[in-house]
Amino acid sequence: LVSLVANLVFLLGCVSHTFKDIALYRVNVTLLAEGLQKQAFNDTRGVAELRPSDLPTYWSWGTSGICDVYEPKDEVRCRRALPPTQNLITIVRQSLQDRYGSSERQLVDSVVSSWNATLNSLSPSVLRDKEARFASQSKASAALVVFAIILDVGILLSPSTSGHWTRWHYLPPVIASLISIAAGTLAILFMNDGVHGAVNTGEHAGPALIILFVGAGVRLLSAAVGCCFCVRSKDSGETAGFHDVALTPWHGRPQYGASPYQDPRPYQEPWSHQEPQPYQESQDNSPLRTDAQTREERNKDLGYEGEHEIYQLFGTSGLPNWSYQNWTSKLRSWRGLYEAFEEEEWRYADFTYKDELGMMPQVLQAKGVQPKPNWSQSTTYHIEVKTTDGPRTRPFFVSQCQADKMRRYHNDPLGRDAYILARVYGIEGQDPGVQWFPDPCDHSQLRFEGPENGKYRVTIM
Repeated sequence: LVSLVANLVFLLGCVSHTFKDIALYRVNVTLLAEGLQKQAFNDTRGVAELRPSDLPTYWSWGTSGICDVYEPKDEVRCRRALPPTQNLITIVRQSLQDRYGSSERQLVDSVVSSWNATLNSLSPSVLRDKEARFASQSKASAALVVFAIILDVGILLSPSTSGHWTRWHYLPPVIASLISIAAGTLAILFMNDGVHGAVNTGEHAGPALIILFVGAGVRLLSAAVGCCFCVRSKDSGETAGFHDVALTPWHGRPQYGASPYQDPRPYQEPWSHQEPQPYQESQDNSPLRTDAQTREERNKDLGYEGEHEIYQLFGTSGLPNWSYQNWTSKLRSWRGLYEAFEEEEWRYADFTYKDELGMMPQVLQAKGVQPKPNWSQSTTYHIEVKTTDGPRTRPFFVSQCQADKMRRYHNDPLGRDAYILARVYGIEGQDPGVQWFPDPCDHSQLRFEGPENGKYRVTIM
């Protein structure tokens, strides 16, 4: 946002009286007239003809205009132009016409004639070449800033969910910052082709360039820090931040009827419910395979059964807009009933649900789970499922990414995100159960050990 504001301010420099101070540079008119007179005639005796009292004290150039600044009267007149002209004859004439109106045409022509004579004594062709270069370079600088603004707006409006940024998400902000820096650098370079470069009046780069570089620098630094934090969040082995409390377990497995599988619509973002697919009960009576299985296949079978249990549980609880699209795990397509989840799985919990109607706390409460006070209709729920065919207390493992999410969403003061751990146990028995751990970092019943090989061993006390 800082970069966007800086780019907009840079682009609007000198467009009106409000932006009179947002100049790329300014020129003292008296010093300019004296310098040109000395270059042309090697003396300053004709300066009075070039510098009548009604010319401004300063000319200020911005990206979108020129301002006449009269001191000490504190009078300012601005003319919009993109790019602003560098033709001194045009500038002198416009300044005097703005001052006099149409009543003093003869006086205006006299002053313009004096400026014309002085400039013709220099190198008119060189001046024209400089004016042309200034015009093309200033247009290029403005175009770069406009492109950076479009990128900034696109970044601000792009859909994103807290905690789901990867290193690649920081690339557009970095590009936008570099474009802004390039625009500012180009503006500095073309100053030498403008009036500013004709005579050394002691003026330097104005506030517009400072604002542009500061905005781009802040954006570049924040993107770099965010990217480093993202890498650290993914790869670090920190273990701090886990605490605990008691919890009421939920037992019992709902009975489901069978309905034929229907082809789902194309994948949507899990928290987007535009044209959502309604919940469909699925017929999946295939037993867990135990013969000639690899350990990986066995684990996937168990994992799928547990996740399917949670999927059915919420699907039959009347939760609005619950569908397979909220099942954000690769295992949802393990039995071929649902479309594959194509996103980067490490960015998501097994289920992701944005509670747009605020019904999830009521559903969880019915299962014996005490919701947090700040969970609301703006809360996104991240539900991680850990399944075993053994007892509830059998230790299980969480990955570094899962542990990072637990810490990230722990006690979110705004209630934007909630992380819930669902322990499904006895999955092969007739009466499997689920124990819920909302905000696992806040549960004394959970003991985390590790990490070892990128995983934490979790024991239910």
